[in-house]
Amino acid sequence: MSGTIFFRLLDAEDKGLALLQAVDALPQEPTPESIITKSRSFQQVPGSPFSYWVNESIRKKFAQLELLESDSRTAKQGLATAEDFRFVRTMWEGNLSKRKTPQVFPFAKGGGFSKFYADIYLSVNWSNSGNEIAAFPRAYIRNADYYFRPGLTWSLRSQKGLSVRLIPRGCTFGHKGPSIFLKDDNLQEILSLLAIANSQAFLALVELQMAFGSYEVGVLQRTPIPELNKESKINLADLAHRSWLLKRDLDTSTQTSHAFILPALLQTKGTTLTGRAQSWTTRITATEQQLSDIQQEIDDIAFKLYDISPEEISSNQQSIATEVETEEDEDTIEPADLSALTHSLIEYNLGTALGRFDIRLATEEREQPPEPEPFDPLPACSPGMLVANNNLPPTSPEELPPNYPVDIPFNGILVDDESHPNDIIRRIRPVFDIIFSDQAGDIEQEACQHLKTASLRDYFAKPNAFFTQHLSRYSKSRRYAPLYWPLSTPSGSYTLWIYYHRLTDQTLYTAINDHLEPKLRQTTQTVTQLLSQPNRSSADSQTLETLQTLEQELTDLRDQLLRIAQLPYKPNLNDGVQITAAPLWPLFRLKKWQDKLKDTWEALETGDYDWAHLAYSIWPERVQEKCKKDRSLAIAHNLESLYEPPPETTPKKKKRK
Repeated sequence: MSGTIFFRLLDAEDKGLALLQAVDALPQEPTPESIITKSRSFQQVPGSPFSYWVNESIRKKFAQLELLESDSRTAKQGLATAEDFRFVRTMWEGNLSKRKTPQVFPFAKGGGFSKFYADIYLSVNWSNSGNEIAAFPRAYIRNADYYFRPGLTWSLRSQKGLSVRLIPRGCTFGHKGPSIFLKDDNLQEILSLLAIANSQAFLALVELQMAFGSYEVGVLQRTPIPELNKESKINLADLAHRSWLLKRDLDTSTQTSHAFILPALLQTKGTTLTGRAQSWTTRITATEQQLSDIQQEIDDIAFKLYDISPEEISSNQQSIATEVETEEDEDTIEPADLSALTHSLIEYNLGTALGRFDIRLATEEREQPPEPEPFDPLPACSPGMLVANNNLPPTSPEELPPNYPVDIPFNGILVDDESHPNDIIRRIRPVFDIIFSDQAGDIEQEACQHLKTASLRDYFAKPNAFFTQHLSRYSKSRRYAPLYWPLSTPSGSYTLWIYYHRLTDQTLYTAINDHLEPKLRQTTQTVTQLLSQPNRSSADSQTLETLQTLEQELTDLRDQLLRIAQLPYKPNLNDGVQITAAPLWPLFRLKKWQDKLKDTWEALETGDYDWAHLAYSIWPERVQEKCKKDRSLAIAHNLESLYEPPPETTPKKKKRK
């Protein structure tokens, strides 16, 4: 017997007993648990791991085949900002109306498990070639020459395994989303490499080098790639492209995606929401089956190219310990939960009423946009959004398409007040009517049943209903970025709904003058009338008490908004949702969100976020003083002229003895 004996007991419940039995069986024929291998053969695998569980033929692949890192391919680490809260945003929270000269770019930074396709939902401040980040002491800019090129990316850490997907042109990438590039940016070869990188054979060779579920750049660089002939390149590229299309097609129902067109319940037909949801479930099932079939085809081709059998992989696959920190370890396909799908419909209707989405796609007055090519740059606005002729959101009624059927409040304010023309329900119901016509009433009633609410008004009024779901869906990668803000009295008796993308330094004054003051005058007048009645009934007395409470709450809400407006409150959407909403923290009723904003506001007050434009508008002297010593901060506020570089110091000469 030559070689070293290894005992593989990963599946044994009593490992001690199993080891004794395996040892007792020697020196007779080895048991399945005992493996004899020449330890020097481990040197064929980079890092020389004790890869005793694989066949010698698999270890030889590292010497026989060209590695991924070669003259024609390279894998690179990307940008580490060292302060993502400052430099990174979700793609939907920036100032979309001012992207003619972009300052932020899509940022591939890992994310959830998703092969072939995943939306790049983050953006990074890369204005003036990233000079603000470059001046930040802890930031680490790596391989900037590769930014904006088409390629492949993956999540650095994952408990579900390696998942490689496309990165289109015009993107940056981070250290948690390392990327692969080809020398000549040949798109067909990138697609064929995408298929190989998502094959079982490639994954087995990657995990052969690993001890944990951390897919480091060096590991992929040292992984063998089989030689591809012209036919295999074409076949693999086609399979990868089809997988990309299928995954992206499902993502067209995600409102926070660059691919969004319509919510799921408007992409299917049916007289009821239940029937539409069943159709959507069928569509997901069919898509997943197609993806599974394509994956099998890719695996079959890859096994032949690598000259590895599926049995070698399945019988020798190592169990990798993957207890590692992951950013978001979940697939990007949303579940077809009826309540969740119904919420998406209501959320879409509110967005449509506020002018965010284009209702003509739902009514089929506007044609569905054509499928983009995989490596096309990501658009500033998703295909489902309402845009003007400049392909950016309209800012006035004059920029709307001719005869657009929805009356949009361009000040971005709705109110929970049945008597007001901008009442939130009065604005949403016409959207139902336009989309569902004669069935609108029945659809609304069914929606309330699925949402377990008495009415749509109740659904918007309760802090743990609509806004809780909205906050969850519009938060990713530890960024909280809801777009529809309910500013309420403590009891919830009166709520202003503010649309983030219409927010200006006049919004709070408009809310006071056009909504709060008229409501307060009306309430005060009614209170005065009831007080003047000499003999009030018990019902009138109860009404009076309710109105007096409302009067006081409205007064307090008006005073709070006025105090915030006079800070001065000058919102800059590029600060991000959390910073912009922070001064308003007492007016949110959802405690989780209120606490988050309160902490953010306290940090703003103490100077932790002086890079924010809002901080400069409120405390300009403090920020200017800091800019003298901090070049990155000075660049952020366009005050680089204030920066005072530290004096150059010359080393002291050593005295001769």
